[in-house]
Amino acid sequence: MTMDELKIKIAIIDDDVDKCTIIGIKAILQEKMPNMTDICYTCNSPKDFIEYCNKANPNFDILLVDMHFGRNADEGLKVLKYVKDTNKTYKPIIITGHSFKKELIEDAKKLGVKCYLPKNLMIDLLADVIKTVYAGLEMDGNLINYWLSYRSLTPTEREVFEYFAIGKTPAEIADILIPKIKKEKKDKDRSDLMELNTIGRYLTEIRKKMNLQTDALATVVAIKLKIPKVLDELGIQKKG
Repeated sequence: MTMDELKIKIAIIDDDVDKCTIIGIKAILQEKMPNMTDICYTCNSPKDFIEYCNKANPNFDILLVDMHFGRNADEGLKVLKYVKDTNKTYKPIIITGHSFKKELIEDAKKLGVKCYLPKNLMIDLLADVIKTVYAGLEMDGNLINYWLSYRSLTPTEREVFEYFAIGKTPAEIADILIPKIKKEKKDKDRSDLMELNTIGRYLTEIRKKMNLQTDALATVVAIKLKIPKVLDELGIQKKG
């Protein structure tokens, strides 16, 4: 059976009384993994999930577990501990709209978690994460961090990064973007909008935000992030 022929059974345990996260997850999976997933259970608390499992002994493949419930930033760990203590075969993925603390990630890993996923990355990564964890593999934490860094870039910084990743020099990037930047700023005569200096400042900020130790890493990161412009320019076919 191929991955495309699977029906992955998913449970969502999320502090989401308005169902916004659940609706969003369903929409993402319908677009990215049509006919491959079945969201067969949802609830709003670890307590409800544990009670349901004790009563019905359901069969889940993947758990999407929020960490933050009310004032408790690590309440979701109760689900992970339950799964481990009862030897369930469920494969949990922790999700949250809050910042992940290093200690929380370490505790989750000890309880069998192979991926943490910020909610603002679900559109980009949820399908890949589910496939990876379902296969028994651990999602690359560096990829998560690169996505978070990329999302922190301003729209102009993203453009500069993408051109830089395909091998454009600062001077070439300036020729492409400076006229656009000047037009958007509606200030064509400002002396501080010198081409190379401006692009240089953008690149300095990008290197800092994305923790690029070398310039060559920009291309590697862009390919890992599957940025369409970069893949197209480099002649790389985007997969999945």
